Amino acid sequence: QDASYVPASVFAGGSGTQNDPYLVTTSAQYNRIGQVAAHMNKYFKLTGNIDFGGATVGMIGDDGEPYTGTFDGQGYKIQNAVVKGDHPLAGHIGVFGYVSGGTVKNVVFENLAVSSSGDYVGGAVGALTGSGVISQVGVSGTSSVSGRDYVGGFIGNVNSGTIEKSYTVANVSGRSNIGGFAGYLRNGHVSVTFGVSDTYARGSVTASGDYAGGYAGYYMSDSNTSWITRSYASGVVTSAGVNAFGFMAYLQDGNNASTI
Repeated sequence: QDASYVPASVFAGGSGTQNDPYLVTTSAQYNRIGQVAAHMNKYFKLTGNIDFGGATVGMIGDDGEPYTGTFDGQGYKIQNAVVKGDHPLAGHIGVFGYVSGGTVKNVVFENLAVSSSGDYVGGAVGALTGSGVISQVGVSGTSSVSGRDYVGGFIGNVNSGTIEKSYTVANVSGRSNIGGFAGYLRNGHVSVTFGVSDTYARGSVTASGDYAGGYAGYYMSDSNTSWITRSYASGVVTSAGVNAFGFMAYLQDGNNASTI
């Protein structure tokens, strides 16, 4: 059977296109998204809240098969979900593990627990790259995010793309480069753009090593088209090492042209 074939009966309706997205109603249907590589470029819509009751859920997208489609929560919630990345080499862990050119919008992850023994761990998203867009996404309730290095309450690693009108209240913990919103905001190429606007982080940040920021652990930009605007952090920041700050733990700007 063709690996790209997706039976319509898997979801509550739709065909996975922009004009006819797959409709996701149950926890089983939601989990099915990340289980099939052919789903990674499809369009999805939630039709209501989905409560996982503390069950572990599979990530949507990873390094090998990033999510490139569009997920529209329509304002609904994914509740009480657990995401785990237990292998030390497991990186880019989050509800959406790796988004490359895709869009995630209009959804709240309530009482979310994300944990990993690896790096680049985020609440909503592990990594964002390409022309990806994260818009009007929240991490709410009694949420927590933990990992090793480059851990953020909302996102682990931003390489390029746009995040707007999004927030997290998750408490965040890890070793080094830990941020209330983002672990690592990285832009290593002049031709690459990332922008973050209208966001906030309200959770606590705890680092057993160096570089802990209420908003971001590490910000690196060699591009004149990278910015963070209209954003704030209000959580308590604690670090056993050096560089613990209320907003940004470490800033490296090769062109002195970034906007914060």
